[in-house]
Amino acid sequence: MNKRKRNALAKILVIISAILLILTGAITLVRGRLHYANYWGGAVFAPIAIIIGIFLLILAIFKWEKLKKKVGK
Repeated sequence: MNKRKRNALAKILVIISAILLILTGAITLVRGRLHYANYWGGAVFAPIAIIIGIFLLILAIFKWEKLKKKVGK
């Protein structure tokens, strides 16, 4: 896989992960709870999960090139 395809795949995976994080937090809040259990059984505060998901989404959409230069040297 060439570098361009790998970069596009990484961006898509970050966007999908961010959307899943936002949706998980939102569904938890709609159900009337403030926490949900993650894979390891730890409690995750739903509003923080939504904030982190929005932050990742903004980074992936608007600042991807700058992020790629810093992380993917």
